[in-house]
Amino acid sequence: MLNKLTGLLAIVGLFGIALMQYSLITGSYDAGYDACQSKYREELLKQQVENQHKEKAFNETINNLTVDLTETRVRYENTVNKLKSTYADELLKSEQRAELYKRYSEADKAKQRTLAEHTARLDRSLTEGRELVKQLTETIRTRDAQLRALGVYIQEDRKMYE
Repeated sequence: MLNKLTGLLAIVGLFGIALMQYSLITGSYDAGYDACQSKYREELLKQQVENQHKEKAFNETINNLTVDLTETRVRYENTVNKLKSTYADELLKSEQRAELYKRYSEADKAKQRTLAEHTARLDRSLTEGRELVKQLTETIRTRDAQLRALGVYIQEDRKMYE
């Protein structure tokens, strides 16, 4: 009987030790899991804050670019309108010169009249050419500004997703 009791106590003791070992293992597993989860949450929060800062900087840059592009477009339109006004004045002056050439030609021979008309056409063509060059110059300046702004936009966009 003592032998059976000793065997039973040994089994209960082994069971107790196994239970304590199991509880130690699961406890350390739970603690490790909790620590890992906590670190994961901290890193996730840190990444979210960092992304918010990047997004804010990105949005500020995009807003600044939008303002710059709008201002560039307004400057372009104002310049073109001014050039058109100047062009109209130049055309009027060209027509006045043409009238002067005609008066000179009528005072002299018929060939001079033909020459005066030709001179007037050349003068008008020159005035139109000047206007075209001015408009194209402003168009190129505007496109250059837009391309620079788009370049900055692309750089900021890449920074956002790095």
